[in-house]
Amino acid sequence: MDAWQRFVRTVKFEPTDHVPVALLGTNRFYASLAGMPLFKVLHDPTRMMEVQRSIFRRFPDITFVPGAWPDYGAGILSAYGCHVYWSSDGMPQVRTKAIRSVDDLREFRVPDPYHDGFMPWYLETLRTFVGRREDFESNLHFLWSMGPGELATYLWGATEFLVSLYEMPEIVDAFLERVTDSILIWLGAQQDVNPEADGILLTDDIAGMMSEKFYRRFLYPCHRRIREAYAEHILVFHNDTQSDHLLPSLRELGIDVFNLGKTTDLVRAKECMQDRVSLMGNVDPLELLTRGTENDVIEASNLCLSQAAEGGGFILSAGGGMNEGTRPKNLDALLIAVREFSAICGGPAG
Repeated sequence: MDAWQRFVRTVKFEPTDHVPVALLGTNRFYASLAGMPLFKVLHDPTRMMEVQRSIFRRFPDITFVPGAWPDYGAGILSAYGCHVYWSSDGMPQVRTKAIRSVDDLREFRVPDPYHDGFMPWYLETLRTFVGRREDFESNLHFLWSMGPGELATYLWGATEFLVSLYEMPEIVDAFLERVTDSILIWLGAQQDVNPEADGILLTDDIAGMMSEKFYRRFLYPCHRRIREAYAEHILVFHNDTQSDHLLPSLRELGIDVFNLGKTTDLVRAKECMQDRVSLMGNVDPLELLTRGTENDVIEASNLCLSQAAEGGGFILSAGGGMNEGTRPKNLDALLIAVREFSAICGGPAG
């Protein structure tokens, strides 16, 4: 059973040979792990592909989400009218927000991914990846988008967005509807390039910064709309802010995998999700995978496995996105932990 088969069977709550390991990988992480300057990876699609492929081959038993992808971070936000700054040693950053007034909210225009900003370059790079599908084996399954909350805060600012939920909810509703339109168009453009994709990674950390009442009022309908538009895809929802209060809502959302953060209670999440949503976490990505020892990682992994592996639907992972400086041996330690856990518990997981 290969890594992707193990991942899919776990998502479906079917037995596997052992608990899968999956990691949310970015170019910042891939470049660091490969010992390659990030600038060279971001500015050379061929080098980007080679770096990512080298990591996939080094760790064939880990599912990387979203896998092989042209990760330019905030670079695509230029399509929305943001001023994006490209540094020589980091990911692109937003320097100037696109939304500065209520008039900007009302006049918000959904970008054309085939012509606006950096989106066409993303799609062309993705087309190059897909053209070399044989080099990536099971690593081209996912489409990716920021979620509506994350995208809104990039365009508008976190404080401005959250305060406006109270001050002008109807205007926010209309804005979020158009933001969600733009996400669906963006996912559709990626699907046109990679029609064999059968998974979606949706990242929306801002959800955890909202009360459950406000999440249900504003973001839940947007997330639900995306879920319904891609009902046949495996939907991995990433939110590594503290989100215990959102667990009941996320259970009802229809997502397949919740990639939770290290501050969300794994035991509580397991009790809440039961056999409806698989959990992906919850080893500390910074203190342990970057700074810890192999034994530290194995110990933390064993705790996660003891808390959430019973009954299936658990994917051992980092409780958040992966960081530069992650130690390769600590990734090996994740695999050691799941194999030893399976041997001790006896038989397949699930």
